[in-house]
Amino acid sequence: MLSPAIEPFDTLTDRLGAKLAEQMAKGAELDEVIRERLGAMGYAG
Repeated sequence: MLSPAIEPFDTLTDRLGAKLAEQMAKGAELDEVIRERLGAMGYAG
């Protein structure tokens, strides 16, 4: 039996995969904000 402190591998990968997807979505949102703000300052991209 696994210790309660040890997370099963499939649970771990599911959790980390979901977190990565959230972080990538947030990164895409931030990229868009950066592009908009740079454009407002006259930088074309």
